[in-house]
Amino acid sequence: MVRSKLSFFLVVFMLITVGAFIAQLKAEEVSNEQERAITQEFITAAQKLVELGKIEEAIEIYERIVKGAPDDLESRLQLATLYSATKQHEKAAQTWGKLIEADPENTKYQDGLVYSLRVAGKDNEALEIGQAYVQTYPDVGVHYARLARLYEAEGKVDVAIANYEKAIELAPGDVQLQTYLKLANHYFLNEDIAAAEKILKNAMLYTRSEFDRRDIELQLIKLYLYQGNLEEVLQKIENEGIPLSYEISNPKERARHFLNTGKLEKSAAYFKIALVMSNNSHERDTILNELLNGYLKQGRTDSALAFYEVEASKQFRSTILSTLSGPSNFEVKFGSDDARKILVNAYKDQGKLDVLKTLFEGKLQKDADNPAIIEMLAEIYWNTNDYQKAAEAYNDLSKVEPNNIRCFYLAATAYQKNNQPDMAKELLNQAEAKLALINYKQNGSFLGALATICLKNEMYDPAIKLAGKAIVEAQNFVDPELEFIRKAIIEAQNSVDPAIERVGNAIIEAQNPNRTLVVNACLRILWKSRIGLAKYYDRNNMTDKAIEQIQQIGIIHENAWLVLGPFDNTAGIGYNTEYNPEDTTQIDLTAKYEGVDEQISWKKFTDDVFDGFIDLGSNNNWRVSYAYATVTSPDEREVFFRFSSDDQAKIWLNGTEVFSDTSAQTAILDRHAIPVILKAGKNTILVKVCNEEMSWGFYLRITDADAKPFEDLKINDVPDN
Repeated sequence: MVRSKLSFFLVVFMLITVGAFIAQLKAEEVSNEQERAITQEFITAAQKLVELGKIEEAIEIYERIVKGAPDDLESRLQLATLYSATKQHEKAAQTWGKLIEADPENTKYQDGLVYSLRVAGKDNEALEIGQAYVQTYPDVGVHYARLARLYEAEGKVDVAIANYEKAIELAPGDVQLQTYLKLANHYFLNEDIAAAEKILKNAMLYTRSEFDRRDIELQLIKLYLYQGNLEEVLQKIENEGIPLSYEISNPKERARHFLNTGKLEKSAAYFKIALVMSNNSHERDTILNELLNGYLKQGRTDSALAFYEVEASKQFRSTILSTLSGPSNFEVKFGSDDARKILVNAYKDQGKLDVLKTLFEGKLQKDADNPAIIEMLAEIYWNTNDYQKAAEAYNDLSKVEPNNIRCFYLAATAYQKNNQPDMAKELLNQAEAKLALINYKQNGSFLGALATICLKNEMYDPAIKLAGKAIVEAQNFVDPELEFIRKAIIEAQNSVDPAIERVGNAIIEAQNPNRTLVVNACLRILWKSRIGLAKYYDRNNMTDKAIEQIQQIGIIHENAWLVLGPFDNTAGIGYNTEYNPEDTTQIDLTAKYEGVDEQISWKKFTDDVFDGFIDLGSNNNWRVSYAYATVTSPDEREVFFRFSSDDQAKIWLNGTEVFSDTSAQTAILDRHAIPVILKAGKNTILVKVCNEEMSWGFYLRITDADAKPFEDLKINDVPDN
């Protein structure tokens, strides 16, 4: 908070002072030495603002600097670069143009102008400028290389090749390494292997960098791999004195090389070598999946299917390959899970799931007890919403593989979705009996995964029981604080509502960031089961019971939030960039903001899962968004915000920053306990969450010092827009 205020005052001070500085320059009241000293002070300040992520403020200072000191080309260069970074491409192009006026032969300025025009959508203008430079300077190689890149971007490969060749002919030692590598790649794609080899060897003659030389060597090795078998390649590499790197000596990397170059037969051969060499089950599963994906990218579904049948369907059906726990669930993967899903999704995306279904139904007639075929059909039926057949298939699988506990629960959920509660209950009873006999009964993560399956399909009672058992197992050797949860879970085995009540109360008491991930994830499952019950009560017009469930959690739930985003967070720039007024206590629903890809405005938050995790998206890497909610308190009181985010975050309460966290992390329940004062009446809460990679979102609930929610706080729902 202090840093933010300092940054604000620094910006204001600098802008006022820069204005005075420009006025002085115009009045010619300073010497050249003084002018340079003052200019450098402002340049240093602008650079500091860039480091702080205050890009717009830095731009404003640089704009004033170049206005007051127009001959300062370095500041103008920085301004052009910042315009490009903030996608102000037309301003960038204008600034590059001014730089070129001052130094017409500077190729860096020329490249900047052409790039800015191209990303601004002015491809024709960029191409005309590129052609003009070639005509004006016909003996300068870099202009041909630039023109080649422009033609390449337009898909005019032959013209691009001709210009790359001319660039190297005129200046073999001056053009960038990428010019050689791009030309070599074009030769390779045109099956002119000899020309590709020749141009790479020529590049080797002119490189001055050991790093560049290694890059060329790797390209040559890949080229040799394409031409011959392993023994011939190794001999050729040895004869020519090229060091064999670990990356290339690894058959998995060779397989990826051939996969990327479309040589699937060679790729498959090397993937199979990698399979033989690998003793790690997770790595073997990854290799199989990469090959299947490669076939599917090439549109060779028949090859993918054949490989799946021969290889993937035999892989580790009874062995857990990996256990994944996100902020809200568990997933346990067995061998061939990913391969099966890859195939199903590929056929589904092509609208050909019926084809895959018919094919495997035919296979089942010939091999009725093949578990891989049965499970494939079960997944196909599930994806086509044929829950009756999915239930029957999973039920059949449970008979073929009686120790495959997961299929019992999947069969039960399919029966439940098909409105066959008696059959669902029967399968659950069978599952509980089997679970008592197998080794995984003491695996907390596995039990949590089964609980997740039940929870996702609104089977709250088995979800609570399984999550409770998982906590018991996970806590057998750590954290004795949760003994009371163990007691509550034991009592829950033979009842529903009273047990849920006791488990829920235990959850409220037990939030502790020092617990293991397994325990925290299982607690979230229990917590979400309470929310699920609230939804159930709500759907059945038992409003009082639904509200009671929510109040016992204290969560600011999904219906209470407005969201604004995503904005840019490249290299963490978003954390200190104020895309929306952050000290505000009111928001303008009609205002428009420049988001990453389009204009955006505040909108009501929506989520497919009602679980208290405000999920801002997955795989939206390097983005930042805001969330806004209001809470009404009957009086002024001290409360605790129990908060956790993925990744960096800030919180403002009634316009005052009360929390900041610069950590990259996974969101878990109640990571931070933040003491704050609510005023009597309406309180505004603004949350800003940055994302680096993968999952993105936060939890926020309001409690007293003992982590218990308040019964008289009102969390205000957002009305439908």
